[in-house]
Amino acid sequence: MNDLMLKYRPQSMSEVWGNEKIKSVWDGFVKSRSFPKAILLRGGYGSGKTTLGRIMGRDIVECLPKGMCSTDGLFEYDSVGVDIEMVRRVMDIRNFHHGVIVRFFDEIHRMPEKSQEVLLKPIEESENIYFILATSNPEKVDGGIISRCAEFEVENPSFEFLTDELLKIAKLEGVQLTREEALEIVECSNGSPRKSLINLQLKINYF
Repeated sequence: MNDLMLKYRPQSMSEVWGNEKIKSVWDGFVKSRSFPKAILLRGGYGSGKTTLGRIMGRDIVECLPKGMCSTDGLFEYDSVGVDIEMVRRVMDIRNFHHGVIVRFFDEIHRMPEKSQEVLLKPIEESENIYFILATSNPEKVDGGIISRCAEFEVENPSFEFLTDELLKIAKLEGVQLTREEALEIVECSNGSPRKSLINLQLKINYF
C-alpha cells in the first residue's frame, strides 16, 4: 500500500483540511495577486504547516509575473543547515535577479540565532523575494523576524472532521473502518492530521 500520508497530502488550498480562516484570507491574496513579503506559519507538529507553506509558495510563483532567470520558483530549506553565508547569498541574489523567488524556511526556530539575525535585512529589503517561514516553537524565532511577517496560526481540524476524512480515505483504499475505529485513531493521534494518517496506515497494515 502507498504511504497514505504522502498519497493524501493536499496539493492545493482547497484540499487543505480545516483552517478555513487561513483559506479564506489566502483566497483574497490570490484573487488580488498581492501577497505579504513574509509569512510565518505557527502550529504544532503534524498540523500541516509544511503542506500549507508549499501550497502558498507555489501560488505566489504562479500568480506573479515570471522573470527570465532559470531560478524562478519555490526553494525549500532545512533551517538546521542554514548558516550565515547561505543567508547572505539570499541577500545577494536581489542585485541581479528580477523574477519571483519564494524562500521557504521550515522549522525556522532551528536556524542558528546569528543566521536569523542576518535574515532580517533580506526580508525587509528584497523586492522580488518572498519568504515563508514555519515554526512549531515561535518563542525561539527572532522577534524582529516575527514583526516583519504576516502570521497565520495553523490549527488541527476538529476530531469530527478528521474522523470523516479517515472514513473517506479508508473507503477509497477499499478498507472497512467503523466510525468508532476512525475516532479512536484520531484521539490516539491527538488530532494531528499527519499522525492520524500514519496511525490509519498502521491499523490497516498490522491490525
